[in-house]
Amino acid sequence: MKMILVRYDGEQVLKYPYTLGDARREYPHVSFHDAVTSEDLQPFGIAVVHATDLPASNGCDVPFETDPVFDGSAWRQAWRLRPASHTETRSAKMSARQRRDDLLAASDWTQLPDVRMDDMERGAWRKYRQILRDITRQPGFPWDLAWPERPQ
Repeated sequence: MKMILVRYDGEQVLKYPYTLGDARREYPHVSFHDAVTSEDLQPFGIAVVHATDLPASNGCDVPFETDPVFDGSAWRQAWRLRPASHTETRSAKMSARQRRDDLLAASDWTQLPDVRMDDMERGAWRKYRQILRDITRQPGFPWDLAWPERPQ
């Protein structure tokens, strides 16, 4: 659970991320349980930060987390995009290709002629494998990829 420490009026971020360990150090005479709730934290100016989805990338930018924003009812994770370095881009491409290669290797057996499966099953596996081979052509490559579901 991500948390944030805010000024008493809730208008200014004092520390993010904020942890239960931070709260226990700051308030040594208070017993913060591991299953703490928002209501337990509020009197100390601590709020839960709700997760949000990463922003869509254009393949050249990398999302990074900024201070959360208050939307009127809750604190939510906030993201920005920044240009990816050459090293980050290269690493992300290598990682995506490695995952693709691993998934293809794990499904090679489905294309052997002596494997018993009907035409519909074999077709589902062929489609899955083709989507994997085309993963580098997706618009968000290498940052924002829609990986196919493995056939059952």
